[in-house]
Amino acid sequence: MGIAMDWKFWAGLIMGGLIGLFASLLANYFTPTFSDYVNKRRTGFVEKSKKRAIRNFLIIKNLHEGKKDKYIYLMDRWAHVTIFLMVAVAGVLIAEVVDISAEDWIDEFVWDCSYGLGVVSFGAMLVNYFRVTLVQTRLQNFEEYEAGLIKRWGNLPISTD
Repeated sequence: MGIAMDWKFWAGLIMGGLIGLFASLLANYFTPTFSDYVNKRRTGFVEKSKKRAIRNFLIIKNLHEGKKDKYIYLMDRWAHVTIFLMVAVAGVLIAEVVDISAEDWIDEFVWDCSYGLGVVSFGAMLVNYFRVTLVQTRLQNFEEYEAGLIKRWGNLPISTD
């Protein structure tokens, strides 16, 4: 008999196309637009960014005004950087020692874990390093930092309690 493309085939194809077109038009009409979704997400992102900026500003302001001891705060932050760096170096050294001396079945697992620990610790060290240097820069140039925040976000909270 073979493949026969008679009128039933074409009628089904055309009806399916028309029904699909009608369904897609209804879906597009009753579904909120993608730009509405993006605008809602952006508004939430902006608010979250503003809260984070104000929270960081209040910490820097307390350090600048001496309400919190900036030397102890910075020593604590630099201690975190140092600890993460030591853990990263230890992880890589352990991986290399195991790679040289251990048997094959232990070698792969311990090497993977140790290098993974080293990489994650190095990443955490970099994040903390950049945060500490950012705090130091903001403390040194506090007036410029405050003026930039006021320019971007408007009035800042005066109370630091």
